[in-house]
Amino acid sequence: GEALKWRVEHLDSPSFLFALFKGQLAPTVSKVFHKKLVPRLGTFLGEWTDDMVKEAMVQTMDDIEALCPPASQSMSFVAALGMGERVIVCGCGDAHASLARLGSSSSDDDVPIACLSGTRDGRQGLLPSRFTSTGSVEVGQGHEALVLHCGEEVDLQVLQLALDTFSGRPRAAGGAILQHLRGPAAVCVAFFDMPVEVGLTEPASVRCKHIVLKFVTDKIKKPTDHTRKVVTRNQESAEQALRGLLTKLKADSSTFSQLARSHSECPSALKGGDQSGDVGWIRRGRRPRHFEEAVFSLKVGDLSDVVVVDNSAHIILRVA
Repeated sequence: GEALKWRVEHLDSPSFLFALFKGQLAPTVSKVFHKKLVPRLGTFLGEWTDDMVKEAMVQTMDDIEALCPPASQSMSFVAALGMGERVIVCGCGDAHASLARLGSSSSDDDVPIACLSGTRDGRQGLLPSRFTSTGSVEVGQGHEALVLHCGEEVDLQVLQLALDTFSGRPRAAGGAILQHLRGPAAVCVAFFDMPVEVGLTEPASVRCKHIVLKFVTDKIKKPTDHTRKVVTRNQESAEQALRGLLTKLKADSSTFSQLARSHSECPSALKGGDQSGDVGWIRRGRRPRHFEEAVFSLKVGDLSDVVVVDNSAHIILRVA
């Protein structure tokens, strides 16, 4: 918002906006939604109540519906707006939003996931609502996850298992959830963690190992692995295989070099012993942006999410 010179400094902090769209006009609507909602939130510089935020979201949806022909009314949509300790959602169609406390107990006093589901009743299907986990959403306190998805409803136990298994790794968690959805579907996962400690500075360079699986793309139809063998898998298969390896590594990260040697398709997999998969020291500006962002966000000993760069998917372990 600040980059686009929109007034957002008065909103409770931290603030975030996630939105997910499914349907023929989804690409168009996704480019318009934030441009209508965020400036609307800048028209009043005082405190925004829940009802005021809900009304702003509904008005934004009204604006978007006015742009869409009647044939597009089957489009599904869900958005989550976080302001301080509040998360407010709005949805229509086969849209769902879930908020989870990771690793929460299954006692009767605890509700680990609270949900909002949309309907298919056109204007009546816009269901702005505040949803909470245990009274209020304390973003940044503990570790929580927000899941938005369009498509058939997912069993809450499936959601909880995916989030707990891939805690802090939204791409892997989203992929695990998608495996349980039949037909057209879309998933967005976000994890909330404690803010970075004040005073910590980014190192000039970090050292890491990685496991790489390549896949076919429209531009690269015959990729080859480190032995010059042609790879035929698609991106979905590559990410699914890495999620399986990530589960094993979370249980015992000391097997990283062994798994890199047997699975990775990078020349670094051919290094001997514990050096298998080692890509050495990395400085900013030397690697693709997504890879660098993942590497420099890790602490020593941490495993990354599934990271996709061009026609390859990676799991990264920071070692120094």
